[in-house]
Amino acid sequence: MIKENSHIPNKLKLFWSRTAQTAGVVIIIIILLGGIGRVYESTSEIKDGQRYKAPGQMVDLGGYRIHLYCTGIGSPTVVLESGLGGPALEWILVQQQLARTTRVCSYDRAGLGWSDLSPLPRTSQNMAAELHTLLHTAGIDGPYVLVGHSLGGFTVRLFAHEYPGETAGIVLVASGNENDNARMPPDYKKIEEGNQRSDRLFVTLSGLGITRMAGNIGLLASFTNILNKFPPGLKTEFIALTFYRPQYWATASAELSESDQDRLQMAATGTLGDLPLIVLSGSPDVSRLPASFPAEQIRKTFQDLQVELTKLSSNSIQIACDTCDHYIPMTNPAVVVDAIQQMLSGDHP
Repeated sequence: MIKENSHIPNKLKLFWSRTAQTAGVVIIIIILLGGIGRVYESTSEIKDGQRYKAPGQMVDLGGYRIHLYCTGIGSPTVVLESGLGGPALEWILVQQQLARTTRVCSYDRAGLGWSDLSPLPRTSQNMAAELHTLLHTAGIDGPYVLVGHSLGGFTVRLFAHEYPGETAGIVLVASGNENDNARMPPDYKKIEEGNQRSDRLFVTLSGLGITRMAGNIGLLASFTNILNKFPPGLKTEFIALTFYRPQYWATASAELSESDQDRLQMAATGTLGDLPLIVLSGSPDVSRLPASFPAEQIRKTFQDLQVELTKLSSNSIQIACDTCDHYIPMTNPAVVVDAIQQMLSGDHP
């Protein structure tokens, strides 16, 4: 019996040998494909850098440069602060219209658009300080009308708190509220957690060129539909500077990871006194939420939180745009322009 079955160990050895060889080949293929993807992405980013030049000036903040883009003539200067992960190009349609009547500046926060990475954590407080340094270093004198979209609402409020003498007014555009997680249903927190996971995943995918390839065959419509009002050339440029780049996703993830700290920082600032304030509110898109989420409760709480923002100042109004989504500067720029012009004209309680 022993003699008859002595070939079994040899067969097992051969099986495991072939399995190891197959696994090795698969690993080599994955490594090669990953290497090809990285080369493809890095080469594409070099070409993007040659094709899309920064329209503004690069301002050195002490070891890293921030891109600042100012147009128009007039006073006070309007300063545009983007939402989470948003480049200066988020404001291009708004800026083009405002520049006809006053000076208006947009900029890329560190790690976004044409700006370098910053050594500082991506808290709203640090970003407000960087904005202040940027404006002063570039010789852009205040006081400023600060316009903050989404997360940018935190930044401009912190700026006004730290530098009240340099702030002429604030326009909050679909702004965040430091009480959102506390007031929203528990399921709402899952949205932020899901976004954090997806951002980390996109860091990897974009680094391998997969996100770029997906965009080239039209698979990023859920991201790019917000750019439908952009001219084709600007739309292509925006996508190249954001969704295709691993640095964009890494910066968005870094900003989002500080959101709890941002809320604590905001809660400590208090009110804005009688500073002119306009709260421009859109409507949250609850149609894509899972069926288990209390969509109407989320919508109602969001609206209540927007009303709460008006209580930050005794000199405030709310403009509710029922046809606007969260991305108002890109999808409804005329509504944003009207709100800012209302602030500039003094037609404000």
